[in-house]
Amino acid sequence: MNPLIGLLTIFFHASLIILTHKRPELKGMLSVEAVVFAYLLSLSWLACFVVMVYVAWKSQGRSSQLLGMDEAFLTAIDNATQRLQLMCTSLEFGLLGDLAVRSTWARRSEFEDCAGMDYDHYNVRY
Repeated sequence: MNPLIGLLTIFFHASLIILTHKRPELKGMLSVEAVVFAYLLSLSWLACFVVMVYVAWKSQGRSSQLLGMDEAFLTAIDNATQRLQLMCTSLEFGLLGDLAVRSTWARRSEFEDCAGMDYDHYNVRY
């Protein structure tokens, strides 16, 4: 589950960077789609974190053996990589959640500033 969400996160950031570079007047992160996708990615990272905590809790005390290697060595590696993955997953949840919330605030303040004006957000001529 984490690799799929990681690829979606990379795609999200890359598309925003390309959109901002090609059309800076569109203000890519302030679009509704980008904000909604940021919230969805943040919730997906939270779901990954909850699943990982559940799996770590259920497998507590069990050790695996691979190709006859020492169980203590494998357990130490498993614990270290699992801790790193838990830290990175919770960090991604926090970062994307912060990005989504700040984008929502920016959208609200931008539209409140232009409430009385006839303002076209994308500068599109009809």
